[in-house]
Amino acid sequence: LVHKDMPIAEKDFVTQADLLEEPIIMTKRTIVQNAIAGWFGKDFEQLNIIGTYNLLGNAAVMVQQKAGIALGIKRNCEFDSVCFIPLSPMLTSKTVLVWKKNQTMSRITNTFIDFAKKCINRISDN
Repeated sequence: LVHKDMPIAEKDFVTQADLLEEPIIMTKRTIVQNAIAGWFGKDFEQLNIIGTYNLLGNAAVMVQQKAGIALGIKRNCEFDSVCFIPLSPMLTSKTVLVWKKNQTMSRITNTFIDFAKKCINRISDN
């Protein structure tokens, strides 16, 4: 996530080299930090990490205040002054959603599982 006033916001995608000179707001989640470190390779140690976040929405507030660039998962941003720019090469992650078979679940749990299945089917159709 970047502030729209920053020169980097004009780019269609962001590379490792683009981010080396920028103040970075990094997630606190170790697994995501490790994925980002793998994407950067040896240059990860050169990043100017100025802060961390637990929720990307909180990081978006910092980006809105021009504190830095937040590295995170793509999201629709509530702020007109903040935009998402994808990484190149693309960094992807896999997620698993698991539940016990033949277990009685609440109506809300079943609704969520149905919603998740529809989303997965929509993604796999593209």
